[in-house]
Amino acid sequence: MSLKGRHTTDVLLSEFEKVINYHHIERKLVRLITNNAANNIKVFDTILLRDFEAYFENHDVNNDNNNPLENDNIEEIFDDDLNEYFELTRLADDIIQSLCENLELLRLPCFAHALQLVIKDGIRHASNAAAALTEVEKIVKFNHSSVVYAEKLEKLSMTIPYATKCR
Repeated sequence: MSLKGRHTTDVLLSEFEKVINYHHIERKLVRLITNNAANNIKVFDTILLRDFEAYFENHDVNNDNNNPLENDNIEEIFDDDLNEYFELTRLADDIIQSLCENLELLRLPCFAHALQLVIKDGIRHASNAAAALTEVEKIVKFNHSSVVYAEKLEKLSMTIPYATKCR
């Protein structure tokens, strides 16, 4: 199903309510996964699940007793710049913190989108990877601008997909 027009908060909420009412799933929803677009956050971050808190009672959210980040000698574990490590994992930590604090909220951010943003941030800090990706980008642009090259690839039943960028 495709949503036509602008994806304003009113339109998204109206469509969401239509879908859950049509399928009679109002009381069956556990979570709604969205990307971190401002309109999704504005619409869905305030919706609470009814009677869902009991599911998480006596649930130990942090079972990992062997977390290396809790070690007193953290400098020995990470010789590299810790600030860079924490910068790359900030988004994932925000998601986990949100889960721990807001267990009753309906909306969760999409982990795949969050992971993509972390990878993009990591590549930006890795000059070798950025240089290699720039070369690949040139090859892709050449492929899509050269009919002769594209036809040769087509004869081999091969294609080079367009780049899909994530914020």
